[in-house]
Amino acid sequence: MTNTEYRKFVQEFNQAGFHATCLGLAGETGELLELIKKRDHHGKPVSKNRIKDESGDLLFYLIGFLIEEDLSIEEVMDFNKDKLKVRYPLGFRKGDRTE
Repeated sequence: MTNTEYRKFVQEFNQAGFHATCLGLAGETGELLELIKKRDHHGKPVSKNRIKDESGDLLFYLIGFLIEEDLSIEEVMDFNKDKLKVRYPLGFRKGDRTE
């Protein structure tokens, strides 16, 4: 599936509105982080499928949010890449701090 196809799917499928989309984005972020906590801090096994499942839900709401804001994922990726290249000209490394 391409970015364009997925965006069209989200646009047609997600009829929840802006507020619910924002709440979904926050909730799914928390669910993904909960899996990481269980894996990295509690030593529990977490399957790739669980990570994929929660990442997919997060992506759905992120794309829905971007649609509501009239932005494309490509615009956001380009903007973010340019910003990070200026902020971290040698690349992001562990221990680097933002200003």
